[in-house]
Amino acid sequence: MNEPTKALMAKTCSSASSGGWLVGTWKIGKITLSIKKQSDGYVWHYDRKAGQMTKIWGKKATAQAKGRVDVVKGCAVELKGAYTAYGGKGARGRDPIGWPMTYSLALVKPYVLVGEGLGYGQRKFRTYFKKK
Repeated sequence: MNEPTKALMAKTCSSASSGGWLVGTWKIGKITLSIKKQSDGYVWHYDRKAGQMTKIWGKKATAQAKGRVDVVKGCAVELKGAYTAYGGKGARGRDPIGWPMTYSLALVKPYVLVGEGLGYGQRKFRTYFKKK
């Protein structure tokens, strides 16, 4: 990371306890992750359009999820929630609605989150999001 980027990250993360840097719309492919401030913390909404491709699962069906930002520590966050809509057929007879979805993400450079997710497949995956 170059010096101007390090300085910007230090400035951004110095106020990270407020999580203000996190608020907004983040995207990767056909996935949108929206994070908003509420009076008692932060909430998130996940929206995946049909056709998103992944290395693990191939072509994905539509899905939505929502939850709360559970932890903000420095430039790292943990999101916990559950599926609220699922356009595909549930694997192994499990209904996807209500199934947990979590993310552990870190701001690694301005406007880029990188980390791990855990969704319906219950297999951790690496991911990243760019701020719109």
